[in-house]
Amino acid sequence: MGAPTIVLFAALSLSVGMYSLGIQEADNQAQSTAADHADQTQLAQFAEGGVQLALQQLGWTEQVDALEVSGSGLFGGTVDYSVDINGLPDDQAKVTSVGTDNGYTATTVALLELVNTTNLGGGQIWYSWEIVSIWTTIKESDDWDLPLQ
Repeated sequence: MGAPTIVLFAALSLSVGMYSLGIQEADNQAQSTAADHADQTQLAQFAEGGVQLALQQLGWTEQVDALEVSGSGLFGGTVDYSVDINGLPDDQAKVTSVGTDNGYTATTVALLELVNTTNLGGGQIWYSWEIVSIWTTIKESDDWDLPLQ
């Protein structure tokens, strides 16, 4: 083997090595992006689950504005929600639900409307609410730090 062949082989090996490192870096970035997206999607489900929990509780109470739950555990994260009727018509309510997990916070706001009431007998009344509109925002928590290894 001559010197030019060795130089060519070394250059080719270096090129293949650099290309492999580039592929590995791109793969790591794609994996990180996918994990972040999965966390955010799960968190949005937490916040929307808080709206569903509020709907369930609203069915059993006439005291709409008194509902508030804080720090409820949900699949490793937490969800807080509250109901507000201030400034809304008598048959509407706004539920704000906040889910927190893995360094992200999702806030879901739902506008609800009272559809009807059903007398269940025995003094119990079921209040049927439906979601008129709903929207979710997700942000990275400001005070989040990586766990120490």
